[in-house]
Amino acid sequence: MKGIYLSTAGMLMALAIVLGAFGAHVLESMLTADLLETWKTAVLYHALNSLGLFAIIFTAKLWHISLTTPFWLIFAGIILFSGSLYALCLTGVNLLGAITPLGGVSFISGWMLYAWKVANV
Repeated sequence: MKGIYLSTAGMLMALAIVLGAFGAHVLESMLTADLLETWKTAVLYHALNSLGLFAIIFTAKLWHISLTTPFWLIFAGIILFSGSLYALCLTGVNLLGAITPLGGVSFISGWMLYAWKVANV
């Protein structure tokens, strides 16, 4: 996996930290307690899965296997799951919450595919 993968994971991790700080310092007084909890959930899943991308990259390099599909499924999960929750919190459009489960499915699919691929090395 080339540098684009490490760069992507690094940028996603930096973005998670920025959005976490934004929630704690700017949105704290603007959002309801429920929406602030939703924001925190989005940041948590964003950060954990960004770290997980690094694990995928290093596994691929260490074992010389292709983990491109799991990487991009996790990436999509961050965008769909966390992104929809961020958007919901900022806009109040509850319909955006309908996108969140697609991100969850993407996370699950990515991690299951990762597990299957490394089990079959």
